[in-house]
Amino acid sequence: INCESSSKGFFKPIFQEILEAAAKEAGEQIRKLIDEHKIKKMERMQDAILNSTPIGYMLIDENFKMQSFNKMAERMMEGYRQSKPYVGQVYLDYVPKEDYRSFKLATKKAFAGELVKVERNLADHPIFGNEVWILLSFAPAYSTENEVFGVTLIIEDITEAKKAERMILEQNY
Repeated sequence: INCESSSKGFFKPIFQEILEAAAKEAGEQIRKLIDEHKIKKMERMQDAILNSTPIGYMLIDENFKMQSFNKMAERMMEGYRQSKPYVGQVYLDYVPKEDYRSFKLATKKAFAGELVKVERNLADHPIFGNEVWILLSFAPAYSTENEVFGVTLIIEDITEAKKAERMILEQNY
């Protein structure tokens, strides 16, 4: 390469092409990082909402294993069994023996697309007290292709509603 050819602008188009390609690649990488940041932020916000609710949520797979759960579900399970639940554990490990078959059946029905609701009275729960009523809803979890891929177990404390119901019944008799 001699100075004369470079001074006439021989390399200028090549350098410009390289710079434009580098700028385009850098722009794509920046957009990708921004999109990833937005997704992570949205996931953090969803987790915050899910973990601040007084309702327990659990996602169960076809092998009855917990795929995820929120803080309230974790707290309920931990209080019941005195052991911390973990992802991949069979959720039925936290079910009273007398409810094992009915909960397994409810889970199977939800996998078949049915919403199943079950009310239970938990006597002497270590965290929630003596008389605790819970509503368990076994709901099919659908993919974006509208196929059932799991079951969402929703656990609600309905103790106050049950107490109010009892008071109304007692007043009517």
